[in-house]
Amino acid sequence: MTSVACRIAAALCLAAVAPTLHAQAARVSATGHVITITNGRTRHRITLPDSVRVDMDTVEVLDSQNIFSTSYLLLVVKGPSKRDAMGAGHCGAGSETAIVWVELLAWRIRHSKSQLVESCLQNTYITGTIDWTADQMQMKFSDIDSASRTRVLRYDRLNPERGFTVTPDSSAK
Repeated sequence: MTSVACRIAAALCLAAVAPTLHAQAARVSATGHVITITNGRTRHRITLPDSVRVDMDTVEVLDSQNIFSTSYLLLVVKGPSKRDAMGAGHCGAGSETAIVWVELLAWRIRHSKSQLVESCLQNTYITGTIDWTADQMQMKFSDIDSASRTRVLRYDRLNPERGFTVTPDSSAK
C-alpha cells in the first residue's frame, strides 16, 4: 500500500471509531448545564461551561459532524429565565435560548462557545427563523432596546471546526 493509501485507510478507521451522534437513534435531553446523549445502552453526559447562561430544560441538535476523532455539535438550548419564580415577577414566566457549539474529543469538551439569542432578562429576541441554505445556517436576533443592534449568527457545516460567527446585520439600517 502506498503512503497516501495508508493515510486514507487510517483516516477512515479513525472516522469509524469517532464518537458519533446518530440523530435518528439517539435521544438527547438536558437538565441544568448537563446534556445527556443516549444511544441504545450507551449514555454520555456533557457538562456545558458556565458561559452558557441558560439553565436548560430542552436541547435540540441542529448539526452533528465528525472529523476523524473529533465531534462537533451545534445545539439550541432552552430554559426558564428564573427557575424558581413560579411565573411571578419580572421574567418569572420568561425563557432563555442560546445557540451552543461544542468540539468534543472522546466525549469531552475541548472548545465551546455560546450565544444568547432570546432572553427575557437581556431583552433579546429572535427576529426570524433558523435558515439553512445548502450547508450554511444563519439566524438573526436583536435587542428590544436597540433595533440597530440586530446581529446575524452564521454556521458552516462544511467547516464545523470554526464554530459559528456573530456579526452586525448589515441589512438592518
